[in-house]
Amino acid sequence: MRFKRLICFFFLLQLACTRNPEEGIHLKFKYTPGTTYHYEMTDVVVDRFGDQAGDTMNVNGFQTQRITIETLEKDKNNVYNLNIKFLVTKDTAIYSENFPNEKKRLKPMIGHKSQYKIKMSSMGKIYDVLGEDEKSTRFYEEAYKSNHPVFPDKKIIPGYKWNKNVYINYGEDAPFRVTTKFKFIGYETVDNQNCAVISFSSRTKRKMI
Repeated sequence: MRFKRLICFFFLLQLACTRNPEEGIHLKFKYTPGTTYHYEMTDVVVDRFGDQAGDTMNVNGFQTQRITIETLEKDKNNVYNLNIKFLVTKDTAIYSENFPNEKKRLKPMIGHKSQYKIKMSSMGKIYDVLGEDEKSTRFYEEAYKSNHPVFPDKKIIPGYKWNKNVYINYGEDAPFRVTTKFKFIGYETVDNQNCAVISFSSRTKRKMI
């Protein structure tokens, strides 16, 4: 059995409206066509291999990525065409003592780049993803899709929680479910911009033959 993956980090959403803590806020992506946005994302991934009731082997991964989002256009239905680039700037893996040396990664992923064209609504719903090739598109499905936030279609206040389920195809196996839990932490000012802080974590479990 392989338990994969547990990811926890914070997401900063730039707000384009005045916030009122008592009334709450309707979270949306508010990108401006022709504008490029820059983010940094740090995540923690825990892979646990083995039988839940017996011995297990663990890999703890710590990775930082630089994200560039180029807003190409926005249609009348508030659907964005985005060009998104990821660059791995830090990458560390810590293995449990019983992890086989031959299965450890030979080198970190620092410098690894990926790029995607994405159609996405202002609420965060993704309609289409196109990577540089089939392998790249599949990697987005496995690594990024589950953690991409889709916001509630209503006003929310700090402390509000919601879940999202995503089913991912992996090889010839049946699709497996990834459940992501989101929480609206509150507000923060970053580079003189009003931002909403969203925390989230995801977890999945699937059998490995």
